[in-house]
Amino acid sequence: MAFVAVANYTQPNFELGYALKFMRLMLLVLTSLFNLYGFAAGCILVLCFLAFNKTLSGRNYLNVKMN
Repeated sequence: MAFVAVANYTQPNFELGYALKFMRLMLLVLTSLFNLYGFAAGCILVLCFLAFNKTLSGRNYLNVKMN
């Protein structure tokens, strides 16, 4: 929990915080249902979501340029 609390302050934008909370919940559910295979599939899904989804302003989540 302490790691998650500190990691919330290191995100480059506000929308990414909500996306990571949702993905963390999804990863927890997949891990509880499918054990190690669910964790591996969840990690791959999280990376794909971060790479291909865009924010409301049209930028990628992994775009770290400051405004």
